[in-house]
Amino acid sequence: EAQWRLLIEKERARVDIDAETKLKAEIFNGTDLMHLIAILRVRNIGETQARIRSAGATLITKTAKSTTEDGDGNPSSLSLPDKFIESKAPIVEVPVYHILFDTKAEEFADGIEKAVLSVHLYGFIEYETLGYCYRREFGYVWNVVSVALGEMLGLGTPFYANSPRSPKERIEYGFWRTDEEKDVPEYSIGCDQPQNPN
Repeated sequence: EAQWRLLIEKERARVDIDAETKLKAEIFNGTDLMHLIAILRVRNIGETQARIRSAGATLITKTAKSTTEDGDGNPSSLSLPDKFIESKAPIVEVPVYHILFDTKAEEFADGIEKAVLSVHLYGFIEYETLGYCYRREFGYVWNVVSVALGEMLGLGTPFYANSPRSPKERIEYGFWRTDEEKDVPEYSIGCDQPQNPN
């Protein structure tokens, strides 16, 4: 049995997940945010096919006084283009949207700059390989490197009306860092449990 488990570990699929560095946005009428868009990058770095059983992801914003559980915090269905991910296949990129209502781009950027607003991406993927099932939970927080969202939002340089920073000091990019509370090492699950454990 021990040898069989070692063989499974060597030959099974392994679903790897990360997030594209850029956080994207869609703008309406030049000032209103419509969507924030994060891109998940999913691939199978194992030796055999991964059959996706269930997957979900959530992209949210939160204030310093709230938690990621406030509001719509449950992962919604993640639309992977195929239920089977072949071994060593090209990376699959999957967009995750956060719809914003009555949010001015400038207010959003100021909130990010002043660290009173943050953006979070988290979720899970469950898959089956060689008769065994696994669950991978992931979590990321968007980390600002320098501060300004003009380039990301397509609003140009003179953007922060309320910012004391000069245009050269404003954000040109950020990156997703791992959220230690949400990122859980992959673990095995029973293949006969319900498809959606949430």
